[in-house]
Amino acid sequence: MNPKEVLYLDPFLRGSHKNFFDNLSKYSLHEWTSLSIDKGAWKWVSRFSGHLLGQQFLTEFASSSNKVDLIVASDYVDLNQFLASIKKFAPQYPLPPLIFYMHENQLSYPLHGDEQRDLQYGITNLLSMTLADEVWFNSYWHMSDWQEHSHQLAKKIPWGPRQRWYLEREKRRVVYPGVNIGGGNLDRKVCDPIQSDTDPLFCDRNVGPRTIIWNHRWEFDKNPDFFIQVLNNLLSRNINFQLIICGQGSKKALQHPLWQTGLESKLIHVGEVSCRADYEALLKQGDIVFSSAEHEFFGISIIESILAGCLPVLPNRLSYPELVPKQNHAEYLYTNLDEATALVSEFISMDQNLFDDKIAYLRKVFRYYRWEQRISEFDQLINDTI
Repeated sequence: MNPKEVLYLDPFLRGSHKNFFDNLSKYSLHEWTSLSIDKGAWKWVSRFSGHLLGQQFLTEFASSSNKVDLIVASDYVDLNQFLASIKKFAPQYPLPPLIFYMHENQLSYPLHGDEQRDLQYGITNLLSMTLADEVWFNSYWHMSDWQEHSHQLAKKIPWGPRQRWYLEREKRRVVYPGVNIGGGNLDRKVCDPIQSDTDPLFCDRNVGPRTIIWNHRWEFDKNPDFFIQVLNNLLSRNINFQLIICGQGSKKALQHPLWQTGLESKLIHVGEVSCRADYEALLKQGDIVFSSAEHEFFGISIIESILAGCLPVLPNRLSYPELVPKQNHAEYLYTNLDEATALVSEFISMDQNLFDDKIAYLRKVFRYYRWEQRISEFDQLINDTI
């Protein structure tokens, strides 16, 4: 396979999007460059993304001898603006094939409180898809979710033919992103590890009660209310545990109206960490990773935790049933508060040998999602598209 020149367009090259690009470019056989927008609120950036990225492209590629064999654009890019800029100001430039990668979508992204959905952002997603050669989703759940919501949107379009707005089956596919743990920088500053180990993933785990990890944003769409209810249930039953809360905004947990004072004595750590090594060290101290998300298009933080040695307790919805092997759904997926509490309680009291066997099995299964494993599919699909 001959290396190709691939350009990644993403106005929000930060957070998980930067993680995606950094690792994709690190492990890929192809040569990657990127264009992004340094600052701005997401709605402003989304409105002008195609035009601003188009101007950068004209300067760095269309007016020079720099070659691009393929363009991969994130879902925040307005491809209509981008391609119009190229056609207007560099009509002689031969446009390469274009892949539209859906990290998330703006038709089903959760709204908070009385917030009203602005359909324009979803329409931008829809129109951009019609211009791409291929559309890649990060999970089958996400692809299905998009198809459902775009179908409802298409019904509202007053002129037709409506079928032109549906995403053609042959253009869409699922291409899972990768996860990098035990080495590499995932958009956290590089620093010295908290402790050194012979194994980059594992150290001696905490002595004492098993530790529950929450490593998600402390926001309404991740449903922290439910998580605290589970913790309170454990307290009321005198079940001993330790607790790490390390997601973005997670210090707000201490001010949550459902937070009981007895939980503070369980805390090993609360608050977001800025250093990747510190984050991985916290994961290594965990035994159980918990999610109560109402919104999740893939689930990187859960996969990171499993690879670091945690057993998952997850809602039976969104992308989670897709990630967990079907034969293990009853072991790790719940449908209500009682089931969630029961699963956590079971893992806290589980015999250590059985616990270790379960971890070893899941780590073997979820190794599929490491970037070292995932990159071959990306590289081959890119080569095939060109």
